[in-house]
Amino acid sequence: MPVESAKSVTWEPEEFDELAAELRRRVGAEFREEAEEVERLALLQRRRRAGMREVAEMAMHRGDQVTIRGGGREWTGGLETVGEVYLGLRAPGALVEARLNHIALAVHPARAGGQSARPLSTTLRARLAEFEQTGETITLITSGPDLEETGVIEVVATDHIDFLTSAARIYLPLAAVTFVVRPVLR
Repeated sequence: MPVESAKSVTWEPEEFDELAAELRRRVGAEFREEAEEVERLALLQRRRRAGMREVAEMAMHRGDQVTIRGGGREWTGGLETVGEVYLGLRAPGALVEARLNHIALAVHPARAGGQSARPLSTTLRARLAEFEQTGETITLITSGPDLEETGVIEVVATDHIDFLTSAARIYLPLAAVTFVVRPVLR
């Protein structure tokens, strides 16, 4: 029985190899483009579903600086807390709590940092009740009845605040409170 010798197999490029490589590149590029479009649409859908609270929470988690504007006033600083309907901002010289549905929020991206914080109170009404308990002097800025007064909260009632200033006792609708400003104590 004759023994066959092993033949050396060599590969030589064929004329269709270049075509096959080009087709693989095109298919790969189409898959990447489709995946990028799906990701873009998913991000767009998340943005459409997000409320002001989620926008503020994300800015706080990233450590972004924010500017809050409302009623002709403006503060810039870092977010310290985000509740259900308000946020807490540390600005130079002031701590500001602001009702989310009465402000514009500008976000200035940070390169590093961020924090996760539980709000002192989940609602602005509860936060105002804390100020009633502490008896600290605060400045209330309202929308609706255009008012900016400094004093002490005597009572947080069902739908209003009994606010004592040096000049008068003022009854303010809870829904009108836009900002609560306190000086930063060093």
